[in-house]
Amino acid sequence: ELAYHGDTTAARKAASRAVAWYRSRPAEERSTVEERLAYAWSLEMTRAYPEAERVARQLVAEDSANVDFRGELAGLAAERGDTAMADSLDRWLAKQPPSRVTWSASIYRARVAALLGRMDEAVARTRDAFDEGMWPRWLHQEPALVALRHRPDFIALTEPRG
Repeated sequence: ELAYHGDTTAARKAASRAVAWYRSRPAEERSTVEERLAYAWSLEMTRAYPEAERVARQLVAEDSANVDFRGELAGLAAERGDTAMADSLDRWLAKQPPSRVTWSASIYRARVAALLGRMDEAVARTRDAFDEGMWPRWLHQEPALVALRHRPDFIALTEPRG
């Protein structure tokens, strides 16, 4: 939320506190899938990309069909400039049927496109996510989409409907 609204400094501070909190937790708590994914997200926000990628790769190794794990790894690849890996993971995400993953694959694809500077594609994938039932609030949890905020097509897509 902080990063989406432009306060990346506060967002990184909050993420740093989340990383420290995670590391302070007992091993059995840190080992849950949910905590490890949140840890990867927090590491990413602090720009600790190698460790975030290590966590995401481990999660994918444990459950290669999980769209969140592959989506996180795709975003990390895009942030590091590994277009080949990001595109490969994007192709996997594109093949996931909404009947199985609802809107999550599309929003990860929007994220990857935005991170790679493919803004028209990012808007199109965001539109797909809305069509598949995405919660509008989710946009505020995805700082990569902040680059779209001033585009007329994104504004039209995301403005409140009466």
